[in-house]
Amino acid sequence: MKVYSISGRLARRVALLVGVALTVIVALIYATTAMLMENKQATERAEKINVIQYVAREYAARGGPAEVHRTMVASAQKRPGTRLDVRFADGRVFYADPDEAAFVVGDDDRREPFIIDLTAVGGERLQATLALNCVHDTQMMRSLAWFLFFVPLVGGGVVGAGTAWRVKRELRPLQQLAQQTQGISADRLDQRLALPVAAAELQPWLVQFNALMDRLQAAIEQLDAFNADVAHEMRTPIAALMGHIEVALSRERPAGELRETMAMSLEELQQLSSLVDDMLFLSHADRGARARRGAPRSLRALAEKVVEYHELTFEDA
Repeated sequence: MKVYSISGRLARRVALLVGVALTVIVALIYATTAMLMENKQATERAEKINVIQYVAREYAARGGPAEVHRTMVASAQKRPGTRLDVRFADGRVFYADPDEAAFVVGDDDRREPFIIDLTAVGGERLQATLALNCVHDTQMMRSLAWFLFFVPLVGGGVVGAGTAWRVKRELRPLQQLAQQTQGISADRLDQRLALPVAAAELQPWLVQFNALMDRLQAAIEQLDAFNADVAHEMRTPIAALMGHIEVALSRERPAGELRETMAMSLEELQQLSSLVDDMLFLSHADRGARARRGAPRSLRALAEKVVEYHELTFEDA
């Protein structure tokens, strides 16, 4: 028979369910955070692009493309963490941030192309690109991913351990019932199962088990009484049979006396046979079986049998 632990199995299943639920939750948290981070970066790039376009138009109106170039050079230090690259339509460089640490961006950083239109002041439509350094955001998202990765593992483990501990505490009444059951033996059939506070789920089991013990105790007591009665009833014919045989063997007897002794012994044996039939009848009746399966017998035959059974008693009386 395969044996398993209820607390262990329940703990593993609860831990698995909690782990799956936490995995779904942390995945949603990470996806939401990544979306909000992307929106923040896009908003920041859009604000900086709007500022660059506004400043370019203002200074182009004052001094043309050359003034725009001088302004971009002067205001470059005010844009740390970004890199601006502006080119003519044919690819020639109009302006590019210097290769300094303040303007270095990674290959995976976000780049946003846009147009600087200087045609109104005699210039050209410039192709510009603004790159935003997102290394801090990337590091934060990577740290968040590692943290969220361990949340389902730790959460599932903690919940599983707590579930196992709690289930073991809740199953203590079953251990108490097992100990009480071990105390029941053949000479202590009056013992019954009981709990100070029984759970509603255990109450039907307690009632049914105690009722079963009541029936078992009554059956054994009835069997003991039946055995005592049978022994008492069989003692008389056996003693009479032994007495007849001992008297017959005490000395030489004529054939007539031996025949009479054998007849009396036969009557005693018939009584024993009738007693054995009664024992079988009661045994079948106690088990709920039909004690008699043949056709009904006449009351006269039964009465004659009873009279014959008590014939010796009547003669002695």
